[in-house]
Amino acid sequence: MEGSISRSPLSSSGQAGTFPVLLFALTMVPFSAGCQAEEPKPLPPPDRQVKNSAPVQEQPPQHQSPRTPEVPKTIPSTTVERLAAIMYQSRCVTELRDAAVQRQLDLTPQQVAQLQSIGKSLDNTAAIIRKRDRNQLGETINEFEPLAESIESQLDSILTGEQSTKALGMIAAKQRGAIALLFPGVETELQLTDEQRRRLVQLADGDLELILHASAFQIPKLIRQTAASRENAESLLTPEQRRKWNELVQP
Repeated sequence: MEGSISRSPLSSSGQAGTFPVLLFALTMVPFSAGCQAEEPKPLPPPDRQVKNSAPVQEQPPQHQSPRTPEVPKTIPSTTVERLAAIMYQSRCVTELRDAAVQRQLDLTPQQVAQLQSIGKSLDNTAAIIRKRDRNQLGETINEFEPLAESIESQLDSILTGEQSTKALGMIAAKQRGAIALLFPGVETELQLTDEQRRRLVQLADGDLELILHASAFQIPKLIRQTAASRENAESLLTPEQRRKWNELVQP
């Protein structure tokens, strides 16, 4: 897909304020009926050493230098973690402007008015970024990040602790892919270890790498992959963390 993206076909809602870039919108897609998730592949334990299973490689002729294997291009971990924070803040403002969500969270008229004001700032920035090509991921994040940080600060002052936790659960439940477990607040709620977070980043990187090179015709494949990625991400949790996660996303 070349050129700008005016409106992602993958957005789960037509509401203004939903981040419009394809790679941001993908993991917000509700699972389509009839589109089954790919069987999640078990994740190997870190630093596992397989003994006596690797075939013996032929030594190259002396006159040739051994070929250096290609290192797959991956997205830096810091990028996907920054992306998770931006996605959550933009999604949070969008969801909280919905009347049904406002009733679920028992928002006051004053809170609703404050959220509408924040939403206008999000709409204005999204209108600019909507013209960006998805290959401009770095520039997009750099431009959107200050607003996302401002939104986070404002939401902290507007919502109560209970409302914030409920909002996090509602949004994480709708989010596709492993990136949902990288949302701000999830690490604290689940007390994730550094190793768990590292492996969650790897899963989210895999989703993002595919999205960056996908066309609109590959949407079903993308949805299947993010569903499988989400299952793999949840499999990393301990039983106690899984209980807390289920309580968060299924109140």
